[in-house]
Amino acid sequence: MAKEYIIIAALLIVALVAGFVAAEDVVQLNNDTTTVSDTNASSDTNASSDTNATGEASDVLNGTASAWKIGWQRAKIALTFNQEKKAMEELKLADLRLIQARIAAKNGNEKAMANALEAHDRIIEKVQARVAKMDGAKDEAGIKASAEKLTGLARAIEVHQQRIEILKQKLASANLTEDQKARLENKIAKVENNTQKLVQLQESKKENLKNRLTAMTNKTDEEINKIIGIEKIKEQKGKK
Repeated sequence: MAKEYIIIAALLIVALVAGFVAAEDVVQLNNDTTTVSDTNASSDTNASSDTNATGEASDVLNGTASAWKIGWQRAKIALTFNQEKKAMEELKLADLRLIQARIAAKNGNEKAMANALEAHDRIIEKVQARVAKMDGAKDEAGIKASAEKLTGLARAIEVHQQRIEILKQKLASANLTEDQKARLENKIAKVENNTQKLVQLQESKKENLKNRLTAMTNKTDEEINKIIGIEKIKEQKGKK
């Protein structure tokens, strides 16, 4: 019975936190005179619409950026205690901020886009700090498990970089002055730089795992690369 009460209490906390942070986002967006829904949907000639029937912003990579979704994601982060899983959840939140920025760009709202990009960078800095602490276990099985998690992170970062490219394309056609675009391009350049730092950190962590595994086994370099997943990442990059 006590366990059931704990579960119910946890669910109530999640709901309360999600509602609170969602309200924060609504206030912030209203202050910026925009919402996450796309007010120019009727003029969009893209195959993928930026709005759906519920008013949520729909991303071409199958994402939404409603205030409630952002609030729910932040609540999930707060209740995730495994640091590796927490980093992945934070990266999902960073994705939502990029979607917010894209919708703001289409609506011609410089301030809202800048706010979303700044929020994105704060999240990525947190992800970097968590990844920096990922040292992995000291035996072969533990190292392999850590490598698999880093490979999953690499895939998530790759999708994240695709979202950044979509944002750049949207900014180029946004109803903004050249000065506004220039300021926002500088912010996007910072977003790209921070994301690239995360890529380099992930690759460095994988290389460290490879070195540790090399020192403790008699496996060939090819066998170790396969275990760590380095060759798989190289193949994925080669297909781009």
